[in-house]
Amino acid sequence: MFLKKKNLLKESPVIIGIITYAYLINWYSGNIGLIPIDTFGFLDTGYSILEGSLPIRDFWIFTGLVVDYMEAFFLFLLGNNWNSHLAHGSFMNIIATVGVYFFIKELKLAKKHIIFYTICFATLHTCIPMFFLYYL
Repeated sequence: MFLKKKNLLKESPVIIGIITYAYLINWYSGNIGLIPIDTFGFLDTGYSILEGSLPIRDFWIFTGLVVDYMEAFFLFLLGNNWNSHLAHGSFMNIIATVGVYFFIKELKLAKKHIIFYTICFATLHTCIPMFFLYYL
């Protein structure tokens, strides 16, 4: 079992560093610019849910119910603004990145390789689309 209390406490500085990096890199890349057809998909469905519409019955969804209701939850907690949308994306990046960390750890690679691949994952799926939008 990879989540033993002793091992988790020993690795907590690394995990906290990965969580911080995953949050901040997503927050930074989310503020560079936006791709309207992709960026506002969840924001629109989350707002529609807050307004009382139901997915599938009242509007078409393209990703599934969980992400749309999570977006609605973040919009409800933090308000209907861009920062709450970025907080939702950053939270999802944290979940995915920590999951990748524990997955790669099960492959029994060296610690420096685990951290490097995890940081690459956190950066790659958040920054690359924004890099091409901003610099090309």
